[in-house]
Amino acid sequence: MITRFSIFLSFLMLIGCSANDDSPQNENSEQESVSIVEIINISSNSVTIEAVVQGNEITDKGLVWGTTSNPTLENSESKSDGSGAGNFTATITGLQSKTGYFVRVYAISNGITLYSEEYSFTSSTLCDSNIYDGYVLLLSLIHI
Repeated sequence: MITRFSIFLSFLMLIGCSANDDSPQNENSEQESVSIVEIINISSNSVTIEAVVQGNEITDKGLVWGTTSNPTLENSESKSDGSGAGNFTATITGLQSKTGYFVRVYAISNGITLYSEEYSFTSSTLCDSNIYDGYVLLLSLIHI
C-alpha cells in the first residue's frame, strides 16, 4: 500500500514539475531592443544614423553622442526622434570637423532607458570654400 502511494506521489510530482508549461503568456510581451543599422553620410559637420527600436510602450527614442566613450542621456548630446517602436533615420548636426565621435541609440520603455552597442566614426575634414574651378597656365616651373 505504501509503495503504491509512493509511486502515485512521484507521478504527481512529475506532472506538477513538467517543463512544458502551457500557462497563458502575455501576448504583448515583446523583447525590447535598440540597435544602429548603419552610419551613413559622414561629413565635416554632420552624420546620418539609421537605427531600429523594438518593444512595447517606447515613450522616447533617439541618439546620444559625444567625443568620449559610452555616451548616455546624462553625459552627452542627444537628439530625440519621438516615441514608438520601428526604424528611424536621424541626422546629427553641429559636429566639429576631423573629430572622433561615439554614438548609441537609446529608447525609454516603462521608465527604463535602454542603449545600443556603441559605434564610432570620425567627421571628415572641412574643405576650404575658396576652391578654384578652371584652368591654370604655368609659364615657368620657378613658381612651383
